[in-house]
Amino acid sequence: MPFLIWPVIKGVLAITTVVTGSLLSSGCNDGDDGYSSLTATQSIAAGLQCGDFTGVEITTGLDMNRNNTLDPDEVNVNQTQILCGQRVDGAVSLVSLTDVNTGDLVCPFGGISVNTGLDIDGSGMLQQSEYKYTKKVCNGHDGVNGVNGTNGANGADGANGTNGTNGTNGYSSATRIIDVSIGANNCAYGGKNIQTGLDANRNGLLDNSEVTGSNIICAVQVNDNKTLVRNSVINPGTTCTNGGILVEVGIDDSNNDILEATEVDSSVNRCNQVLVISGAHAKIRTTAATQQQCQLGGFLFQSGTDNDYDNYLDNSEIETTELVCNGVDGFDGLVSSAYYYGTQCPSFEGTEFQSGLDTNYNGILDVSEVTNVSYSCDGVNGIDGIDGFDGLDGIDGQDGWALNGYNSLIETYDAGFACTNGGIYVESGLDTNENGYLDTSEIQNSDVVCNGLNGLDGYDGANGYDGANGYDGTNGYDGLDGLNSLINTYEDSFYCDFGGVVIETGIDLDDDGYLDYDEVENTNYICR
Repeated sequence: MPFLIWPVIKGVLAITTVVTGSLLSSGCNDGDDGYSSLTATQSIAAGLQCGDFTGVEITTGLDMNRNNTLDPDEVNVNQTQILCGQRVDGAVSLVSLTDVNTGDLVCPFGGISVNTGLDIDGSGMLQQSEYKYTKKVCNGHDGVNGVNGTNGANGADGANGTNGTNGTNGYSSATRIIDVSIGANNCAYGGKNIQTGLDANRNGLLDNSEVTGSNIICAVQVNDNKTLVRNSVINPGTTCTNGGILVEVGIDDSNNDILEATEVDSSVNRCNQVLVISGAHAKIRTTAATQQQCQLGGFLFQSGTDNDYDNYLDNSEIETTELVCNGVDGFDGLVSSAYYYGTQCPSFEGTEFQSGLDTNYNGILDVSEVTNVSYSCDGVNGIDGIDGFDGLDGIDGQDGWALNGYNSLIETYDAGFACTNGGIYVESGLDTNENGYLDTSEIQNSDVVCNGLNGLDGYDGANGYDGANGYDGTNGYDGLDGLNSLINTYEDSFYCDFGGVVIETGIDLDDDGYLDYDEVENTNYICR
């Protein structure tokens, strides 16, 4: 059965032409040749049809005079389509990591908060007011103490031996993240320093003296220049037997909205394909799905070959059936803010932000829906400084180019079975079709951020020896110390397009001070 294939590459519609004909078979009269179905494209200048943007007019029809050209009187006006270009201002999507202190309602043992949003003010840093989604990755709790050893049996006349003391708990692993200023540590645009170690003084924080490893992640600069595409016709010849389209792509380094020859970074030839098939036309029948087929509505697509040439797809001619159902709408994320006065702010004044999912679809963030609370505090007024001398006027700078780009989008989902102790699945990309949603074809990067595992229980203390007859029973041995939890961090570029850091955690089962490969229980990737 023939199909029409319309591949889309970098926003350019590549046309594949299908020509129908008849096949000869021995002992039968030849049927009349079918007419070829042709498609033509024509660029549309900015004006009445597309306003301030250019576009493409796509026309189709049957080659009635068989000259392999779609003449004006052969165009099917009911199938003519006009595609107009459009650009909207976009903001860069950013991700920031902040510490979650011990005692937090969501993470009692501390952890890391993953904050995502759009850089609205263009500062290159994700401000708290720009947070759109926030998810917390929690540390696991310490393993419970081992059970005390049982007392030894009493001697005939001796006193009972005293119980052995409990073993001390192993040290918890701790992590903290500090900012790297612009230009420091070879980071031209600043970044983050991830420090790890063991909480030796058991204060729930990673002190300077406890830092045993650090890893610096530098921020990267985003290229603001446009990516341009230029299409040109390839005439039939050695490059393309049946003609085609040359697609050239590159960055507009000169910012003149023209893709010059020196700016072409890649090119590809898209040749027209000619396929001889049965004179019978392929037909598609589309009907609305029943509620029994799709609870939320959808469409039933049926296709096949019009063998009786009645220009209708009969039930006996159906070869394939495809049911496409509408998906279930997800919950909307909501954020509310209110004036705050209290001890959470050094100045006692600020703004309290509450966020969560609108699970009851009422458009209001109810108290039961709040999953995260944060505060933006007003600064304490400082002493006014002495007025400085007026500086000399600087030379006026040149006007910058006004560039329009696609909006960057970020979506997060529950990680489900991918994380044993829960976590989030983060997807990001550009809204190239400008529909306000991050479609599957627009996803450029995806990551899974899992919560840490709970610590292992400590070993049971050994039983005390039986007391000798007539003498006092000997004291039981002290319980064994709990095992330490360790963290490994190292650079990796396999899972991250621009490089990043791999964070591995686990219990030091062989107590050698190193987190071996078979001791790793959880792995997280933090990408630049």
